[in-house]
Amino acid sequence: MSTMTFNRFRREFFFAGISAVALMVVMYLLNLDRDENKALIIGLIPALPGLAAVAILMLARSRMDELERKIHDSALAFAFATSLFLLVAYGVLQASIGAPTLNWALAAALMSCTWGTGWIVFGRLYR
Repeated sequence: MSTMTFNRFRREFFFAGISAVALMVVMYLLNLDRDENKALIIGLIPALPGLAAVAILMLARSRMDELERKIHDSALAFAFATSLFLLVAYGVLQASIGAPTLNWALAAALMSCTWGTGWIVFGRLYR
C-alpha cells in the first residue's frame, strides 16, 4: 500500500477502534440497568464495530493497486485455510479428549494473526 493510502487506512482503523471502545462503554452502562427490552440491543451492539471494520477493509482494498490486491487476497486465503484447519483440529480434540470449549473471540484473533502473518509472508514473496 502506498504511504498515503496506508496512513488513511491507519487513521480510519484508529477511529473504528475508538468507536468500538465507546460502544463497549455504552454496553456496560446499558447492562447496569438490565431490562429484557434492552437485551436485543445489548446483544447487537458489538456487531457495529465489526461492520465498520469490514467497510474500512473493503474501502482500503478498493484503493489498492493490482499487486497489493494480490498480496491481500493471498494473505486472506492463507488466513482462512490456516484458521479453518486449526479450528477443526481443535474441534476434534474437544470431541475426542474433552478439551475445554474455545472462546470464539480467540478464533477471531487467530484469524487476524494468520492474516497478518500471511500479509508479511506474501508481501515479501511478491516484492
